[in-house]
Amino acid sequence: MRRSLLTFAALSLGGIVLLGSCPAEARPSFGGFICVRSCAPYASGYRWAERAHVTDPKQCLVTNSEAFRSGCLVYIQDPARGADTDDDGNEI
Repeated sequence: MRRSLLTFAALSLGGIVLLGSCPAEARPSFGGFICVRSCAPYASGYRWAERAHVTDPKQCLVTNSEAFRSGCLVYIQDPARGADTDDDGNEI
């Protein structure tokens, strides 16, 4: 899993105000992609690719959702993974 630091900031009239940060590994991930709000869009993309028997990454370009496309790519890379849990085994 990627080891990076996610930083949260807010804009104010005087510039950027740092609100806090947390290690990226503290966030849930799906197939190595860090879930921003939820892993559900990644799981949806995975399930769609599974039903459509997707084998070409270009087929994942059916939507503007980066998370959905990433889930589709996860299916291509690991079709036996499943979409019910995140990378830590937590239910989605």
